[in-house]
Amino acid sequence: MKYVKLGKTDLNVSRVCMGTLWGAYGGIDDDAAIANLHHAFDLGVNFVDTAEGYGAGAAEIVVGKAIAGRRDKLVIASKCGLDWGQFGDQVEKGTAQHINMAGKPSEGRFRNSKPKYIMAALEASLKRLDIDCIDLYQLHYPDSSTPFEVSLETLLKAQEQGKIRYFGVSNFLVDQLRDWMRHGPLYTLQPPYHLFDRNIEKEILPYCLENDIAVINYSTMAHGMLAGRYTVDQKFEGIRASMPIFQSDVYAENIARVDKLKEVAREKDCTTVQLAIAWVLAKGITSALVSAKTTNQVEGIVKGLDMELSSADVQSIEGIFENELPIR
Repeated sequence: MKYVKLGKTDLNVSRVCMGTLWGAYGGIDDDAAIANLHHAFDLGVNFVDTAEGYGAGAAEIVVGKAIAGRRDKLVIASKCGLDWGQFGDQVEKGTAQHINMAGKPSEGRFRNSKPKYIMAALEASLKRLDIDCIDLYQLHYPDSSTPFEVSLETLLKAQEQGKIRYFGVSNFLVDQLRDWMRHGPLYTLQPPYHLFDRNIEKEILPYCLENDIAVINYSTMAHGMLAGRYTVDQKFEGIRASMPIFQSDVYAENIARVDKLKEVAREKDCTTVQLAIAWVLAKGITSALVSAKTTNQVEGIVKGLDMELSSADVQSIEGIFENELPIR
């Protein structure tokens, strides 16, 4: 297993981080999810990312069961900031409407980074995870109704109390990162990044690399597209049906790109999953967020860390995806 220092922290994490978004969208039962995490741990993965918003806390409960007896060997990350009214009148409710990954308003969910909300969410996450301290606690989305310095002060207080070790943000733009860092430290960023969406390369990734902010990208597999299992006549439901990458006007072209990526994978005797992981790591990502529904998928993911892509390999792969179509 390959490990790397997580930015300015003293945490050493595996180059892949096991994601738990299945807690929000299902498709796997709790026992299988725990078995997959255990298999990843046995193979050397020590980094797990979850969130209060994944299944309204369900994912954190599963992670808590999976890490029992192994806590001291693992780095646990979670996120807060999606308010669906879970605390009733105990805290001031969020007012910034949440926009989901498909760019649509999420009914009944608001972004909330107010102090009382952060502390209430943190206590709830600690209880669900059954631990005393979260290694990396992240704001899931920017909350336009709360100044960053107010949220930062709350996270610093939680850090002083020993309830979190470090803190980061997710889905922030570069101007928001700059604004945050005018008021204090920032350790990590969790943005979307994959071969169909390279937007962070323009400003965000260079800014993070310059300021030693660790980058933990999500959607490494482009919501499953890069796994190479979808067919041109595939029908989608749920959130994928609303995502631009799966829309009918570009879907066939996107499948054709993945087919070309499969040709590269065959030449290198690997999978498209392994190529996708190797590519993001070659671009300066600290740890790539991935998820698995089977232990075989876990093994394939870990094997991808053995791949070393040359600059020519990277350029060849990127050439498949460079065009003017709205493929995001």
